[in-house]
Amino acid sequence: MASAIKPQTLRMIMSSALYWAWIFLLYWSPLLLGSGWDSLCAKGAAFLGSAAAFFIWFAVVRAGRRSLFDRVFSRMLPFVLTPLAGLGALANALAGPLPLVLLLALWFLAGFGAAFILVRVSHLMFKEGQENTSFVMFVMLFVSCLVAVFASQMPVASVEAGVAMAVLPIVSFSFVHVKKRAPGEPASLDDVDAPGSGSRVFEGDSPSRRTFFVSLVQMFFYSMAFSFALLTGLYSSGGDMSPMYVWFGVFLAGIVVMFYGMWFHRRVKVDLMQLILLGFAVVGLAPFALANVIPAEARYASCVLLMLGFTSYDMLGLSRLLSTISAQDVSFTRYFVLGRFGNAFGVFAGWALAAASLAATGLLENQLVTQALPLVLIVVLTVLVMVCSYWGQPGSGKPGKDEAAVDSVGVWRRSCEDLCDAFGLSSREREVFALCAKGRDSAYICSALYISAHTVKSHVYHIYNKIGIHSQQELISMVEQRAEELKREASQEPKG
Repeated sequence: MASAIKPQTLRMIMSSALYWAWIFLLYWSPLLLGSGWDSLCAKGAAFLGSAAAFFIWFAVVRAGRRSLFDRVFSRMLPFVLTPLAGLGALANALAGPLPLVLLLALWFLAGFGAAFILVRVSHLMFKEGQENTSFVMFVMLFVSCLVAVFASQMPVASVEAGVAMAVLPIVSFSFVHVKKRAPGEPASLDDVDAPGSGSRVFEGDSPSRRTFFVSLVQMFFYSMAFSFALLTGLYSSGGDMSPMYVWFGVFLAGIVVMFYGMWFHRRVKVDLMQLILLGFAVVGLAPFALANVIPAEARYASCVLLMLGFTSYDMLGLSRLLSTISAQDVSFTRYFVLGRFGNAFGVFAGWALAAASLAATGLLENQLVTQALPLVLIVVLTVLVMVCSYWGQPGSGKPGKDEAAVDSVGVWRRSCEDLCDAFGLSSREREVFALCAKGRDSAYICSALYISAHTVKSHVYHIYNKIGIHSQQELISMVEQRAEELKREASQEPKG
Protein backbone atom coordinates (compact mmCIF):
# COMPACT_ATOMS: atom_id res chain seq x y z
CA MET A 1 0.00 0.00 0.00
CA ALA A 2 1.53 3.27 -1.11
CA SER A 3 2.10 5.97 1.46
CA ALA A 4 0.07 9.18 1.07
CA ILE A 5 3.15 11.26 1.84
CA LYS A 6 6.53 10.42 0.39
CA PRO A 7 9.24 9.57 2.94
CA GLN A 8 11.53 12.24 1.52
CA THR A 9 8.79 14.84 2.06
CA LEU A 10 8.47 13.87 5.72
CA ARG A 11 12.24 13.94 6.01
CA MET A 12 12.34 17.41 4.52
CA ILE A 13 9.59 18.70 6.85
CA MET A 14 11.20 17.33 10.00
CA SER A 15 14.68 18.48 9.06
CA SER A 16 13.59 22.03 8.20
CA ALA A 17 11.20 22.28 11.19
CA LEU A 18 13.88 21.35 13.71
CA TYR A 19 16.38 23.63 11.96
CA TRP A 20 14.10 26.68 12.07
CA ALA A 21 13.09 25.96 15.67
CA TRP A 22 16.77 25.93 16.61
CA ILE A 23 17.45 29.13 14.64
CA PHE A 24 14.49 30.96 16.21
CA LEU A 25 15.63 29.94 19.70
CA LEU A 26 19.28 30.75 19.00
CA TYR A 27 18.74 34.13 17.38
CA TRP A 28 15.52 35.56 18.80
CA SER A 29 15.18 34.20 22.34
CA PRO A 30 17.16 34.60 25.60
CA LEU A 31 17.07 30.82 26.24
CA LEU A 32 20.84 30.19 26.32
CA LEU A 33 22.41 33.32 27.82
CA GLY A 34 19.60 35.56 29.05
CA SER A 35 19.16 39.20 28.00
CA GLY A 36 22.48 40.79 28.88
CA TRP A 37 25.26 42.24 26.75
CA ASP A 38 27.04 38.89 26.56
CA SER A 39 23.92 37.43 24.93
CA LEU A 40 23.67 40.30 22.43
CA CYS A 41 27.35 39.98 21.49
CA ALA A 42 27.05 36.21 21.11
CA LYS A 43 24.10 36.59 18.73
CA GLY A 44 26.14 39.02 16.64
CA ALA A 45 28.95 36.46 16.42
CA ALA A 46 26.46 33.81 15.20
CA PHE A 47 25.05 36.22 12.58
CA LEU A 48 28.55 36.98 11.36
CA GLY A 49 29.38 33.26 11.23
CA SER A 50 26.42 32.52 8.95
CA ALA A 51 27.22 35.43 6.64
CA ALA A 52 30.88 34.35 6.47
CA ALA A 53 29.89 30.76 5.62
CA PHE A 54 27.68 31.85 2.72
CA PHE A 55 30.35 34.21 1.38
CA ILE A 56 33.12 31.59 1.59
CA TRP A 57 30.92 28.92 0.03
CA PHE A 58 30.05 31.20 -2.89
CA ALA A 59 33.70 32.20 -3.39
CA VAL A 60 34.86 28.57 -3.39
CA VAL A 61 32.15 27.41 -5.80
CA ARG A 62 32.75 30.39 -8.09
CA ALA A 63 36.42 29.43 -8.21
CA GLY A 64 35.44 25.99 -9.50
CA ARG A 65 36.17 24.08 -6.27
CA ARG A 66 32.60 23.05 -5.49
CA SER A 67 33.67 19.43 -4.89
CA LEU A 68 35.12 20.55 -1.55
CA PHE A 69 31.61 20.79 -0.16
CA ASP A 70 30.65 17.28 -1.21
CA ARG A 71 33.42 15.55 0.73
CA VAL A 72 32.87 13.69 3.98
CA PHE A 73 34.60 16.43 5.98
CA SER A 74 32.20 19.07 4.69
CA ARG A 75 29.17 16.88 5.30
CA MET A 76 30.24 16.21 8.89
CA LEU A 77 31.10 19.85 9.65
CA PRO A 78 27.57 20.86 10.82
CA PHE A 79 27.50 17.93 13.26
CA VAL A 80 30.65 19.36 14.87
CA LEU A 81 29.99 23.11 14.71
CA THR A 82 26.27 23.68 15.33
CA PRO A 83 26.13 22.15 18.85
CA LEU A 84 28.90 24.48 20.08
CA ALA A 85 26.55 27.29 21.14
CA GLY A 86 24.51 24.87 23.25
CA LEU A 87 27.64 23.25 24.67
CA GLY A 88 29.00 26.69 25.59
CA ALA A 89 25.77 27.47 27.46
CA LEU A 90 25.98 24.06 29.13
CA ALA A 91 29.53 24.81 30.31
CA ASN A 92 28.31 28.19 31.57
CA ALA A 93 25.60 26.50 33.60
CA LEU A 94 27.87 23.81 35.06
CA ALA A 95 31.22 25.52 35.55
CA GLY A 96 30.47 29.22 35.65
CA PRO A 97 30.79 31.97 33.02
CA LEU A 98 33.15 31.32 30.12
CA PRO A 99 35.51 34.05 28.88
CA LEU A 100 33.64 36.30 26.47
CA VAL A 101 36.14 35.68 23.66
CA LEU A 102 35.62 31.92 23.90
CA LEU A 103 31.86 32.37 24.00
CA LEU A 104 31.92 34.52 20.87
CA ALA A 105 34.11 31.95 19.07
CA LEU A 106 31.68 29.14 19.91
CA TRP A 107 28.67 31.11 18.66
CA PHE A 108 30.52 32.17 15.50
CA LEU A 109 31.25 28.54 14.67
CA ALA A 110 27.65 27.55 15.44
CA GLY A 111 26.38 30.21 13.03
CA PHE A 112 28.92 29.05 10.45
CA GLY A 113 27.58 25.50 10.67
CA ALA A 114 23.97 26.74 10.53
CA ALA A 115 24.54 27.98 6.97
CA PHE A 116 25.59 24.48 5.90
CA ILE A 117 22.40 22.97 7.30
CA LEU A 118 20.24 25.57 5.54
CA VAL A 119 21.85 24.79 2.18
CA ARG A 120 21.30 21.04 2.58
CA VAL A 121 17.73 21.41 3.86
CA SER A 122 16.82 23.81 1.04
CA HIS A 123 18.36 21.43 -1.48
CA LEU A 124 15.91 18.77 -0.31
CA MET A 125 13.07 21.23 -0.96
CA PHE A 126 14.57 22.09 -4.34
CA LYS A 127 14.64 18.43 -5.41
CA GLU A 128 11.07 17.89 -4.25
CA GLY A 129 9.75 20.45 -6.73
CA GLN A 130 7.76 23.63 -6.19
CA GLU A 131 4.19 22.33 -6.35
CA ASN A 132 3.61 21.76 -2.61
CA THR A 133 6.16 24.20 -1.26
CA SER A 134 3.59 26.47 0.42
CA PHE A 135 1.92 23.61 2.29
CA VAL A 136 5.27 22.14 3.29
CA MET A 137 6.38 25.55 4.61
CA PHE A 138 3.18 25.86 6.65
CA VAL A 139 3.63 22.42 8.26
CA MET A 140 7.31 23.14 8.79
CA LEU A 141 6.64 26.47 10.53
CA PHE A 142 3.85 24.93 12.61
CA VAL A 143 6.06 22.08 13.84
CA SER A 144 8.98 24.46 14.46
CA CYS A 145 6.70 26.69 16.57
CA LEU A 146 5.60 23.70 18.66
CA VAL A 147 9.21 22.67 19.26
CA ALA A 148 10.26 26.24 20.07
CA VAL A 149 7.35 26.77 22.47
CA PHE A 150 8.19 23.61 24.43
CA ALA A 151 11.91 24.40 24.47
CA SER A 152 11.35 28.00 25.58
CA GLN A 153 9.61 26.78 28.75
CA MET A 154 12.98 25.59 30.05
CA PRO A 155 14.77 27.80 32.58
CA VAL A 156 16.99 30.41 30.94
CA ALA A 157 20.72 29.52 30.84
CA SER A 158 20.00 26.12 32.35
CA VAL A 159 21.56 22.70 31.76
CA GLU A 160 18.38 21.53 30.03
CA ALA A 161 18.46 24.49 27.62
CA GLY A 162 22.11 23.86 26.74
CA VAL A 163 21.47 20.16 26.06
CA ALA A 164 18.39 20.88 23.94
CA MET A 165 20.18 23.50 21.85
CA ALA A 166 23.10 21.14 21.30
CA VAL A 167 20.87 18.25 20.21
CA LEU A 168 18.38 20.09 17.95
CA PRO A 169 20.76 20.90 15.04
CA ILE A 170 22.28 17.41 15.14
CA VAL A 171 18.85 15.78 14.80
CA SER A 172 17.86 18.25 12.09
CA PHE A 173 20.95 17.55 10.00
CA SER A 174 20.58 13.80 10.59
CA PHE A 175 17.27 13.86 8.71
CA VAL A 176 19.11 15.22 5.68
CA HIS A 177 21.39 12.19 5.55
CA VAL A 178 19.15 9.35 6.72
CA LYS A 179 17.75 8.08 3.44
CA LYS A 180 17.76 5.14 1.11
CA ARG A 181 19.46 6.26 -2.08
CA ALA A 182 17.67 5.29 -5.24
CA PRO A 183 19.67 3.85 -8.15
CA GLY A 184 21.21 6.69 -10.13
CA GLU A 185 20.33 9.31 -7.51
CA PRO A 186 22.91 12.12 -7.48
CA ALA A 187 25.20 12.26 -4.48
CA SER A 188 26.30 15.88 -4.64
CA LEU A 189 24.50 19.17 -4.52
CA ASP A 190 25.28 20.28 -8.04
CA ASP A 191 24.99 17.01 -9.94
CA VAL A 192 21.34 17.86 -10.56
CA ASP A 193 22.14 21.13 -12.29
CA ALA A 194 21.91 21.39 -16.02
CA PRO A 195 25.08 20.45 -17.88
CA GLY A 196 26.97 23.53 -18.94
CA SER A 197 24.50 25.86 -17.26
CA GLY A 198 27.37 27.98 -15.97
CA SER A 199 26.25 31.45 -15.00
CA ARG A 200 23.69 32.00 -17.71
CA VAL A 201 21.42 33.91 -15.37
CA PHE A 202 24.00 36.70 -15.20
CA GLU A 203 24.93 36.97 -18.85
CA GLY A 204 24.28 40.33 -20.45
CA ASP A 205 21.84 42.85 -18.99
CA SER A 206 18.83 40.55 -18.84
CA PRO A 207 15.72 41.07 -16.69
CA SER A 208 16.62 37.85 -14.82
CA ARG A 209 19.99 39.24 -13.76
CA ARG A 210 18.51 42.52 -12.64
CA THR A 211 15.62 40.86 -10.80
CA PHE A 212 17.99 38.54 -8.94
CA PHE A 213 20.22 41.35 -7.71
CA VAL A 214 17.28 43.59 -6.83
CA SER A 215 15.74 40.83 -4.69
CA LEU A 216 19.14 40.21 -3.05
CA VAL A 217 19.61 43.90 -2.16
CA GLN A 218 15.99 44.20 -1.06
CA MET A 219 16.34 41.18 1.23
CA PHE A 220 19.52 42.71 2.67
CA PHE A 221 17.79 45.95 3.68
CA TYR A 222 14.64 44.19 4.87
CA SER A 223 16.66 41.75 7.00
CA MET A 224 18.66 44.64 8.41
CA ALA A 225 15.52 46.56 9.38
CA PHE A 226 13.94 43.46 10.95
CA SER A 227 17.03 42.46 12.91
CA PHE A 228 17.59 46.00 14.13
CA ALA A 229 13.99 46.48 15.29
CA LEU A 230 13.58 43.08 16.96
CA LEU A 231 16.91 43.15 18.79
CA THR A 232 16.36 46.75 19.90
CA GLY A 233 12.94 45.81 21.25
CA LEU A 234 14.09 42.63 22.97
CA TYR A 235 17.11 44.15 24.68
CA SER A 236 15.58 47.52 25.59
CA SER A 237 12.53 45.90 27.19
CA GLY A 238 14.58 44.67 30.13
CA GLY A 239 14.09 41.02 29.22
CA ASP A 240 10.35 41.01 30.02
CA MET A 241 9.29 40.16 26.45
CA SER A 242 7.77 36.67 26.33
CA PRO A 243 9.02 34.55 23.39
CA MET A 244 5.43 33.32 23.00
CA TYR A 245 4.64 36.38 20.88
CA VAL A 246 7.54 35.57 18.57
CA TRP A 247 6.25 32.03 18.04
CA PHE A 248 2.68 33.25 17.47
CA GLY A 249 3.91 35.60 14.75
CA VAL A 250 5.82 32.75 13.09
CA PHE A 251 2.72 30.53 13.19
CA LEU A 252 0.61 33.24 11.52
CA ALA A 253 3.33 33.57 8.88
CA GLY A 254 2.92 29.87 8.08
CA ILE A 255 -0.81 30.37 7.55
CA VAL A 256 -0.19 33.35 5.26
CA VAL A 257 2.34 31.41 3.16
CA MET A 258 -0.01 28.42 2.84
CA PHE A 259 -3.03 30.51 1.81
CA TYR A 260 -0.97 32.50 -0.68
CA GLY A 261 0.64 29.43 -2.24
CA MET A 262 -2.59 27.43 -2.49
CA TRP A 263 -5.16 30.04 -3.49
CA PHE A 264 -3.91 33.59 -4.06
CA HIS A 265 -0.67 33.18 -6.01
CA ARG A 266 -2.50 33.26 -9.36
CA ARG A 267 -4.29 36.51 -8.48
CA VAL A 268 -1.62 38.37 -6.52
CA LYS A 269 1.95 38.58 -7.80
CA VAL A 270 4.68 37.73 -5.36
CA ASP A 271 6.13 41.27 -5.66
CA LEU A 272 2.83 42.79 -4.54
CA MET A 273 2.47 40.21 -1.78
CA GLN A 274 5.92 41.04 -0.47
CA LEU A 275 5.04 44.75 -0.44
CA ILE A 276 1.90 43.95 1.57
CA LEU A 277 3.99 41.97 4.03
CA LEU A 278 6.40 44.90 4.18
CA GLY A 279 3.45 47.01 5.30
CA PHE A 280 2.72 44.60 8.14
CA ALA A 281 6.34 44.71 9.20
CA VAL A 282 6.46 48.52 9.06
CA VAL A 283 3.43 48.74 11.36
CA GLY A 284 5.31 46.65 13.89
CA LEU A 285 8.78 48.09 13.35
CA ALA A 286 8.69 51.55 14.90
CA PRO A 287 6.64 50.81 18.05
CA PHE A 288 8.64 47.68 18.80
CA ALA A 289 11.94 49.54 18.55
CA LEU A 290 10.63 51.95 21.18
CA ALA A 291 9.88 49.06 23.53
CA ASN A 292 11.09 50.89 26.64
CA VAL A 293 8.57 53.74 26.30
CA ILE A 294 5.35 52.15 24.98
CA PRO A 295 2.77 50.02 26.84
CA ALA A 296 3.48 46.29 27.04
CA GLU A 297 0.34 45.39 25.06
CA ALA A 298 1.42 47.54 22.11
CA ARG A 299 4.89 46.01 22.26
CA TYR A 300 3.47 42.48 22.14
CA ALA A 301 1.22 43.30 19.18
CA SER A 302 4.16 44.92 17.39
CA CYS A 303 6.26 41.80 17.97
CA VAL A 304 3.59 39.58 16.39
CA LEU A 305 3.24 41.87 13.35
CA LEU A 306 7.00 42.10 12.95
CA MET A 307 7.50 38.32 13.00
CA LEU A 308 4.47 37.79 10.75
CA GLY A 309 5.72 40.24 8.14
CA PHE A 310 9.35 39.21 8.10
CA THR A 311 8.90 35.42 8.31
CA SER A 312 6.29 35.42 5.53
CA TYR A 313 8.51 37.67 3.43
CA ASP A 314 11.52 35.44 4.07
CA MET A 315 9.66 32.21 3.23
CA LEU A 316 8.24 33.68 0.01
CA GLY A 317 11.71 34.96 -0.88
CA LEU A 318 13.17 31.49 -0.27
CA SER A 319 10.49 29.85 -2.43
CA ARG A 320 11.04 32.43 -5.15
CA LEU A 321 14.80 31.85 -5.07
CA LEU A 322 14.33 28.09 -5.49
CA SER A 323 11.86 28.64 -8.35
CA THR A 324 14.28 30.96 -10.13
CA ILE A 325 17.14 28.48 -9.82
CA SER A 326 14.91 25.68 -11.11
CA ALA A 327 13.52 27.65 -14.05
CA GLN A 328 16.90 29.02 -15.12
CA ASP A 329 18.71 25.65 -14.84
CA VAL A 330 21.66 27.20 -13.01
CA SER A 331 23.93 25.88 -10.26
CA PHE A 332 21.86 25.41 -7.11
CA THR A 333 24.80 25.83 -4.74
CA ARG A 334 26.26 28.90 -6.38
CA TYR A 335 23.09 30.98 -6.64
CA PHE A 336 21.38 29.76 -3.48
CA VAL A 337 24.30 30.73 -1.24
CA LEU A 338 24.56 34.07 -3.03
CA GLY A 339 20.83 34.69 -2.61
CA ARG A 340 20.87 33.83 1.09
CA PHE A 341 24.02 35.86 1.72
CA GLY A 342 21.90 39.02 1.40
CA ASN A 343 19.67 37.79 4.21
CA ALA A 344 22.51 36.64 6.48
CA PHE A 345 24.60 39.78 6.05
CA GLY A 346 21.52 41.99 6.46
CA VAL A 347 20.69 40.35 9.80
CA PHE A 348 24.28 40.93 10.96
CA ALA A 349 24.21 44.57 9.82
CA GLY A 350 20.92 45.05 11.71
CA TRP A 351 22.53 43.58 14.81
CA ALA A 352 25.46 46.01 14.49
CA LEU A 353 23.07 48.97 14.24
CA ALA A 354 21.03 47.68 17.19
CA ALA A 355 24.13 47.27 19.35
CA ALA A 356 25.32 50.76 18.40
CA SER A 357 21.87 52.23 19.06
CA LEU A 358 21.56 50.55 22.47
CA ALA A 359 25.03 51.75 23.42
CA ALA A 360 24.28 55.29 22.24
CA THR A 361 20.92 55.53 24.01
CA GLY A 362 22.65 54.47 27.22
CA LEU A 363 25.10 57.36 26.88
CA LEU A 364 22.74 60.12 25.73
CA GLU A 365 21.02 62.21 28.40
CA ASN A 366 18.43 63.82 26.16
CA GLN A 367 15.33 61.57 26.45
CA LEU A 368 13.83 62.85 23.19
CA VAL A 369 16.97 61.90 21.26
CA THR A 370 17.11 58.57 23.08
CA GLN A 371 13.56 57.66 22.07
CA ALA A 372 13.79 59.02 18.53
CA LEU A 373 17.09 57.41 17.51
CA PRO A 374 15.73 53.87 16.89
CA LEU A 375 12.69 55.30 15.10
CA VAL A 376 14.80 57.43 12.75
CA LEU A 377 17.07 54.51 11.85
CA ILE A 378 14.09 52.25 11.15
CA VAL A 379 12.46 54.85 8.91
CA VAL A 380 15.70 55.17 6.91
CA LEU A 381 16.00 51.39 6.50
CA THR A 382 12.34 51.05 5.50
CA VAL A 383 12.71 53.76 2.85
CA LEU A 384 15.68 51.84 1.42
CA VAL A 385 13.54 48.70 1.18
CA MET A 386 10.83 50.67 -0.63
CA VAL A 387 13.41 52.11 -3.04
CA CYS A 388 14.63 48.61 -3.84
CA SER A 389 11.02 47.48 -4.38
CA TYR A 390 10.44 50.33 -6.82
CA TRP A 391 13.76 49.68 -8.55
CA GLY A 392 12.67 46.09 -9.15
CA GLN A 393 9.41 47.08 -10.88
CA PRO A 394 9.24 47.04 -14.71
CA GLY A 395 9.78 50.50 -16.14
CA SER A 396 11.78 51.83 -13.20
CA GLY A 397 15.11 51.58 -15.00
CA LYS A 398 16.15 53.03 -18.36
CA PRO A 399 13.23 54.40 -20.38
CA GLY A 400 11.75 51.86 -22.75
CA LYS A 401 14.22 49.14 -21.94
CA ASP A 402 12.31 47.23 -19.25
CA GLU A 403 8.96 47.85 -20.93
CA ALA A 404 10.17 46.04 -24.03
CA ALA A 405 11.80 43.20 -22.12
CA VAL A 406 9.88 40.07 -21.21
CA ASP A 407 10.89 37.83 -18.32
CA SER A 408 11.86 34.61 -20.05
CA VAL A 409 11.39 32.59 -16.87
CA GLY A 410 7.83 33.79 -16.37
CA VAL A 411 6.97 33.26 -20.02
CA TRP A 412 8.33 29.71 -19.98
CA ARG A 413 6.42 28.84 -16.83
CA ARG A 414 3.20 30.33 -18.18
CA SER A 415 3.64 28.41 -21.40
CA CYS A 416 3.92 25.14 -19.49
CA GLU A 417 0.97 26.00 -17.25
CA ASP A 418 -1.24 26.96 -20.20
CA LEU A 419 -0.49 23.74 -22.05
CA CYS A 420 -0.96 21.59 -18.95
CA ASP A 421 -4.31 23.28 -18.25
CA ALA A 422 -5.41 22.95 -21.84
CA PHE A 423 -4.78 19.19 -21.97
CA GLY A 424 -5.88 18.40 -18.42
CA LEU A 425 -2.62 16.97 -17.09
CA SER A 426 -2.47 15.65 -13.52
CA SER A 427 -0.15 17.12 -10.90
CA ARG A 428 2.52 14.45 -11.39
CA GLU A 429 2.18 14.67 -15.18
CA ARG A 430 2.79 18.42 -14.89
CA GLU A 431 6.07 17.78 -13.09
CA VAL A 432 7.17 15.32 -15.76
CA PHE A 433 5.97 17.70 -18.49
CA ALA A 434 8.09 20.57 -17.10
CA LEU A 435 11.21 18.42 -16.97
CA CYS A 436 10.61 17.09 -20.48
CA ALA A 437 10.17 20.67 -21.69
CA LYS A 438 13.63 21.42 -20.27
CA GLY A 439 15.06 18.57 -22.31
CA ARG A 440 15.63 16.23 -19.37
CA ASP A 441 16.11 12.53 -20.02
CA SER A 442 14.47 9.61 -18.23
CA ALA A 443 17.37 9.04 -15.78
CA TYR A 444 17.29 12.66 -14.65
CA ILE A 445 13.49 12.60 -14.14
CA CYS A 446 13.82 9.41 -12.08
CA SER A 447 16.32 10.96 -9.69
CA ALA A 448 14.59 14.36 -9.54
CA LEU A 449 11.10 12.98 -8.77
CA TYR A 450 12.14 9.79 -6.95
CA ILE A 451 10.17 7.53 -9.28
CA SER A 452 11.11 4.46 -11.29
CA ALA A 453 11.96 4.41 -14.99
CA HIS A 454 8.75 2.45 -15.64
CA THR A 455 6.68 5.18 -13.95
CA VAL A 456 8.41 7.87 -15.98
CA LYS A 457 7.72 5.96 -19.20
CA SER A 458 4.07 5.57 -18.21
CA HIS A 459 3.66 9.29 -17.45
CA VAL A 460 5.35 10.29 -20.70
CA TYR A 461 3.09 7.89 -22.65
CA HIS A 462 -0.04 9.43 -21.12
CA ILE A 463 1.22 12.98 -21.70
CA TYR A 464 1.95 12.27 -25.36
CA ASN A 465 -1.49 10.67 -25.81
CA LYS A 466 -3.33 13.60 -24.19
CA ILE A 467 -1.44 16.19 -26.23
CA GLY A 468 -1.35 14.19 -29.46
CA ILE A 469 2.40 14.19 -30.05
CA HIS A 470 5.01 11.47 -30.50
CA SER A 471 8.35 12.88 -29.29
CA GLN A 472 9.98 15.10 -26.71
CA GLN A 473 11.13 17.51 -29.41
CA GLU A 474 7.51 18.10 -30.41
CA LEU A 475 6.70 18.89 -26.76
CA ILE A 476 9.58 21.36 -26.54
CA SER A 477 8.49 22.98 -29.80
CA MET A 478 4.95 23.39 -28.48
CA VAL A 479 6.24 25.15 -25.35
CA GLU A 480 8.46 27.43 -27.44
CA GLN A 481 5.59 28.23 -29.78
CA ARG A 482 3.30 29.08 -26.88
CA ALA A 483 6.06 31.26 -25.37
CA GLU A 484 6.34 33.21 -28.64
CA GLU A 485 2.58 33.75 -28.62
CA LEU A 486 2.72 35.10 -25.07
CA LYS A 487 5.56 37.45 -26.03
CA ARG A 488 3.57 38.77 -28.99
CA GLU A 489 0.51 39.27 -26.80
CA ALA A 490 2.61 41.14 -24.25
CA SER A 491 4.17 43.37 -26.89
CA GLN A 492 0.76 44.21 -28.36
CA GLU A 493 -0.77 45.28 -25.05
CA PRO A 494 -1.30 49.05 -24.83
CA LYS A 495 1.28 50.82 -22.66
CA GLY A 496 0.26 52.94 -19.70
